[in-house]
Formats: sequence, structure tokens, C-alpha cells
Amino acid sequence: MAKLTRRSVLAGTAAVATTALGAGPSFAAAPLAGKQAPAFYRYKIGSYELTAIHDGVWMRDIDDKFVKNAPWAAVQKAMSDGGMTPGKLAIPFTTLVVNTGSKLVVIDTATGGQLTPTAGLFGANLAAAGIDPKDVDIVLISHFHPDHINGIKTKEGAIVFPNAEIKVPAAEWAYWMDDSNMAKQPEAARPGWLNVRRIFGDIAAKVAKFEGDKEVAPGITSIAAPGHTPGHTVFAIASGNQSMLCLSDTTNNPLLFARNPDWQAAFDTDGALAAETRKKLLERAVVDKMLVQGYHFPFPASGHIIKTGAFNYDLVPALWAAVDLIFAVTTTEGRPRGGPRIVLDTAVASLQQAHTVRMRPIDNRGRDPFTWKRYRCAVSQSEAAKRESGESGRVGHSIPELPPQL
Repeated sequence: MAKLTRRSVLAGTAAVATTALGAGPSFAAAPLAGKQAPAFYRYKIGSYELTAIHDGVWMRDIDDKFVKNAPWAAVQKAMSDGGMTPGKLAIPFTTLVVNTGSKLVVIDTATGGQLTPTAGLFGANLAAAGIDPKDVDIVLISHFHPDHINGIKTKEGAIVFPNAEIKVPAAEWAYWMDDSNMAKQPEAARPGWLNVRRIFGDIAAKVAKFEGDKEVAPGITSIAAPGHTPGHTVFAIASGNQSMLCLSDTTNNPLLFARNPDWQAAFDTDGALAAETRKKLLERAVVDKMLVQGYHFPFPASGHIIKTGAFNYDLVPALWAAVDLIFAVTTTEGRPRGGPRIVLDTAVASLQQAHTVRMRPIDNRGRDPFTWKRYRCAVSQSEAAKRESGESGRVGHSIPELPPQL
């Protein structure tokens, strides 16, 4: 038997190509499409329909100043390990639209085509998803960086969501709209502050401010997550017995900042606090096996956080499904109708186990915000018993004041 080597494989490939070029009739090649398909993705949390809307990707040039507390060589290695070109960080932008049945809610508004030539597709993809900006009831803003607020207005200054109530974190408003704070900033930072005034200046009276731990829309609760900015906020979304955590900018690209949660990015207002917040939220997502969405995660920007070391995490992207598996199974008297349905039932059971988290109200006002003041994600009684006995094998956590789960 002839020995298979890299040289022989390459030689064989060349021979096949030569033969194909010289034999038989020639057919015209199909034209290149030249563009990507519309980028939106739907999934459900309980009875709520969620639509991820992609705005684009910024291929940002970074240098040794981008991560303030890590050697440049370590950052370059992390990028290489994640399949990126060292020094060229991929930063995707994905907003989230939540249809609660009674309200249509947009969480953050993308770049407005005003940040990089490779982003600005939010409007086109929103239209492709069949969503009219005039139908939006509430716009929730996580923080005031331009890639989150620019989509409130067009480049010409027209309001994009004319019928929506715009809600922002009170702490974020207080920080960015304070002229004395702006006066303290270096010249290089001034454009960001002026942009906040461009977006909100003439609509200030119509903007509603919310505190942390408030229901800001049906089934959507704000959670203060400071550090990235003073008022940076994440959102818990709950419907029926399912829930998910919208992480906003808790991490930027997870290949860097979930795997290395202690790293402090140059654009964090308080890097140490941002890292502390990040670890608490990622740990919470691990402990509760909670579905998460991240604004800068690879599209469709949702999945689960796993723990890969004592202080390291990673993102497991959610399964992309052409149909909504959770609601696709039809049964008769509690039994599958047979054939492929049995396989589908197995997939559904797996997805439900991964995505479903029962919620129970608790009262621990005044405690650490990361112990979920209004709601706590609950595990099953059997799982709780296993964790108590040490049989579960789940990695422990250090979230303060964590009471026994139900």
C-alpha cells in the first residue's frame, strides 16, 4: 500500500485540478452573492420572544495600552489562542429586542453607523426581522458609550424610535450629564462626552431615569453593574419559569475578558471595580446555569458561561436552531408521535434543562446587588441536596450572603 504523505496529497490535488481543467465541457460559474444574509435571530424565554439584531463588527486596532494590567505578550497570546490576529480585536455589536406580548422593548441601540464602516446594519436588520421602530414602546440603555446610544438618533439628529419611552440608569445620567465631570476629562475623551449631549440634550425632559433593582419593563429587572462606567447596568429577563441575563458590557470580547476576568480594559472607568463586577456576574451565570446575552459576544450573542479554572470562564455559544425546538414538539397523551419526534424530544429536554431556571421572590433589600434583590434563580431540590452533600461536582462560588436554594 502506498504511503500517504503531505507531498502525495498535494500532488494528487494538483493532478485532479489539471484533469478537471482539461476535460469535458465548461460551464459558467455561479455569480458571487457579494453580501451577507440579514443578521437577526429569534428565540424564546417563557412566553417572551427575543430577537437578536446584529449591527456589525469593529476590527479594532489595539496595542500594549489596551489592557492596563496585563503584559502585551499575554494579550497577544490570548488573541492568538482565540483565532484572532494579535493587535486586531474583533468587537461585535448585537442589540436585543424583547416582545413581552404587551410591550416591545429594545435594549441598547447600536452604533447608528457612526463608529466604524463595518457596523451600522442595525436598522436594515431590524427591518428584515419585521420590526418597525415606530412600534417600539421602550428603549432601555445599559450605559452611555456611543455604540449603545448612537442608534437613538440618525446622523441627521432625527429620533429613530418616535413612540418609545427612553429609560436610562440614573447613576449613568448623573455622571455623564455633569459638566464638572466633563471638564475633568482629557482632551481625547471629550468627543464621547459631547456625543452624550448630542444624543440626549434636546430630549432630556423626556428621558426616564431608573435605579438598580427596578422592574423597568414587564419581566425585565435592572441590576447595577458598575465599573465599566459608573452607571453600567445589566438586565434580568424572566417569563414563566425561564430567565436569562443580558450582560451588556460586563465583558467585551469573551475570548479575552471571560477567559481573563481580572483584565482591565482601557475604556473601563474603574478597571478594578469592573473586574470585580465581571467575576461576580460570570460566577452567578455559572452557578445558576443561566442563559446569558452579551453585547460584544459573537452573533447571535447568547449562550452559557462555564468555569474553566479557579478564576477563569468561557462562553459556550447557544445552539443555533432553524426552528424553535422548545415549542416544536407535539405530543399525544404525553407521548411523542414517534420517529424523529423522539430525537427532537431529547433535544428539547436538553435545551429546557440548560435554559430553564425557576424564579422565586426574596427580600434582601440593602444587601449586595449581585445576590439578586428582587429575584433569585433557583435550582431543583435534588440538585440543591447534591450541592449540600458535595455530590454535585459543581464548582463552588463566593457570592456573598447566598441563602439555601429551593
